[in-house]
Amino acid sequence: MRKLSKVAAAVSTALLMSYGLTAQADIVAFTPAAYAESEMLVSNFRFLDSGTGLSLGGLVGTGITGVVSSVTSTLSASLNGVPGVPFPTPSGTIINPLGAGNPTINHQVTSGTPGAYVPFASFGVGTLDAGAYAGAVSTHQGNGLQLNGNGPTTAQTQAIVNINNASAFGSADSRQTLGATFTLNVITGITADVFFYADAFMRIALGQDGILANATRSWGLTVRPSGSFTNLLDWTPNGDVGGLSGSCVGLGICSEIADPFDLNFEVNTQLTEDIDQTLSGGFGVRVALAPGTYIVTLSHETNADAAVVPEPGSLALLGAALLGFAGLRRKQNKA
Repeated sequence: MRKLSKVAAAVSTALLMSYGLTAQADIVAFTPAAYAESEMLVSNFRFLDSGTGLSLGGLVGTGITGVVSSVTSTLSASLNGVPGVPFPTPSGTIINPLGAGNPTINHQVTSGTPGAYVPFASFGVGTLDAGAYAGAVSTHQGNGLQLNGNGPTTAQTQAIVNINNASAFGSADSRQTLGATFTLNVITGITADVFFYADAFMRIALGQDGILANATRSWGLTVRPSGSFTNLLDWTPNGDVGGLSGSCVGLGICSEIADPFDLNFEVNTQLTEDIDQTLSGGFGVRVALAPGTYIVTLSHETNADAAVVPEPGSLALLGAALLGFAGLRRKQNKA
């Protein structure tokens, strides 16, 4: 994906294309519009015996007794302090046999005019459909958080606010939380490798200084002996050393194999600019497992927030007007 342009000075429409396609942005200078997007795709997640390269799910004496996957999506949008259209928080918990996929979830919430949130689009002052509105959208699909899952798991969140009146304010936020927890039985001691591939895209864009756009992502893996409150392995890939913790570190029985970029990252701005980040790479970690039962937990989250607040100049003008009005009232009262 090519580097997005900083800010277009002319009045035009900003079109943000879906992940994986060419994206172009022309956020109008000094227009109170804010946009944030975070997307993370994980594919080909594998839990393997490092000695043989075989999946732990298929090894003799090593099996998976259960898989529980959960998907939670939280959306909200408000304009001028008024909550958006009532919208139930979508959530789901799916108990799947190995190899089954999670259902696709696609939700959106809108408030204000023109009355319908259009994903990927922000209309500037003077353009067709310009208006005051706030919206959020969240999408999840795939099964890549499962052991042996060769399919992708995608979490995509977007939040957008567009307001023509700089004295107004509004906000939108979107949350997508995915999780998978399963039990691993180890009869004979083994060394396990966890591998997966990740693509990440984040974008924030503002049309004027002093407004807000924020996007975050996070991904983590823990391995805990059943009945214990202490994690054997706690992995939060950060693109550097330090993302690995848990009792395995002190015991010297775990190590990172690959950690090309930070999967726990945040980008935000209050300045007029257009920033994007596109990253891809393979990840891996190794840990020795003694005989026993282990609880393996995965987390996969994306968040996006956008907000427009009154400009300082607008607030100053409003304050001066109120003071002038108060002075006029005092004169009238004395008369």
